[in-house]
Amino acid sequence: MDRVAATRITHQYEGKWQVAHPDQKLVGRAVTAHYLPVRPDLFQVIEGQNKGLQLPHTPSEGAVGHGTGYRRMVDVLQKSDVLVVDLFGSVDAGGPIGDNMATAIYAATHAGLVIDGAVRDLEGILEIPMGTYFRAPHPAAVNDVMLSGINIPIRIGGAAVMPGDVVLGDIASPCPTIPWSV
Repeated sequence: MDRVAATRITHQYEGKWQVAHPDQKLVGRAVTAHYLPVRPDLFQVIEGQNKGLQLPHTPSEGAVGHGTGYRRMVDVLQKSDVLVVDLFGSVDAGGPIGDNMATAIYAATHAGLVIDGAVRDLEGILEIPMGTYFRAPHPAAVNDVMLSGINIPIRIGGAAVMPGDVVLGDIASPCPTIPWSV
């Protein structure tokens, strides 16, 4: 910890969140997801890479969400992970995470999520006892964006987030603090 205290840590904090369950601590290892505006040629490449992963395609097989990227996002999560999603602060893009996906995230992690963008189905998400940090609720599903990477460096507002960083949010610091990996 002396190493952390002696080092000037920059670009590790982002505020101005809406928080579901602000009385709960959010602590865990960052698993990152990165979105981009849809570009059809790039989307085809990404989906083509996902075809060989033998991902579930139906709810009975464990599929969550639309497109293979959503299934990958949940499939990589482990207990105590915090999913950190870079939706470039967009609320107008809709919410890639609704109550069904939030339920899958909670079942896998028992921790929570941070999304630099919108969530949908907020009423259902509030029933799930996990820390959820988001920019705003939106009634529509995500549109005109594509999941472009999982467990890659991302930017959440002014904070740089690396896979494996520690995510911390609590009532004393009502926004996630994302320290560098130590």
